[in-house]
Amino acid sequence: MRRRKRGGRRVLISFLATVTTLFVIVFVALNLAPGVPTYHIPSNIPTYGGVLATYAPIDSLQVSLDNLTAVRALNKTALGDTRFLNILDPQVSLTTAEMNVRISIALAQPNSTVNVALLRSEGYVTIDDAFRSFVQPPTMIGNLSAYSVADNATGQKLGYWLTLVPNRRAVIFSQGALEALSGIRRIVGVMNGTVNSILSNVDVARMVYVVNGTNHLALGIQNFPGVVRTGLGTLISVDSKGQSLEITYVIRFNGTATATSQVKTVKADFLAARQFAIYDELVKAIEVQPLSSLRNAVALVG
Repeated sequence: MRRRKRGGRRVLISFLATVTTLFVIVFVALNLAPGVPTYHIPSNIPTYGGVLATYAPIDSLQVSLDNLTAVRALNKTALGDTRFLNILDPQVSLTTAEMNVRISIALAQPNSTVNVALLRSEGYVTIDDAFRSFVQPPTMIGNLSAYSVADNATGQKLGYWLTLVPNRRAVIFSQGALEALSGIRRIVGVMNGTVNSILSNVDVARMVYVVNGTNHLALGIQNFPGVVRTGLGTLISVDSKGQSLEITYVIRFNGTATATSQVKTVKADFLAARQFAIYDELVKAIEVQPLSSLRNAVALVG
């Protein structure tokens, strides 16, 4: 009789173990990452460069980059002609029509947002000529001259700091007083190699790997929880693909297990996305939109 009871216990334990295993498998299949492919990021990822490596500091809170030349080549009417600066003295303005690339960099320390505009040749000549005759003595940042100016591009008179970088046909400017000047100093530090760039941040470099580098119509990096509140950061890239636009979101979590468990959340937050993948601690979601939405898509990066 005792042997039968032991045999019954073994059968019961085996049955419960099988049921538990099946429950776990079903739970994972239904609730975590159904049909979502999983990939591993190699230990030695490429070293990325480009304008982000030139201007954006390692501890940037948010960076947005618009490749305006590439956007215009795809649809020359998508951008309009937005005015970024309308300086009162010297009297000179700056619009998107004169830019090849626009970068906006939000910093925590100092608390400032710095804009970098890489200009077309004629646009740079115009603004450079205006400052050649400016009587106000500059504040030097290394070998660059920084100027305190008044601007009313927004309809309100605001104070800005601004510096020109002749060998790059760049204008770097930030609204505000001392913190704005300190922010420009930090961007110049990246240019000079005394401050590490955002692409030397391993977490960011891994996100850039998932979107195959930094060459896109637009690229945005948020080093804080974004749409997906359980994430630690988000990267957004915009690319053309045939007659459509491909918008890719890469959300960073604190590990592979968390990323896997949050696929359902990512799907709920990006309802228009139709393709998903897991790359270790990252979840990628891809939306496909018509070319007619180019302007709105570029605006997504910030």
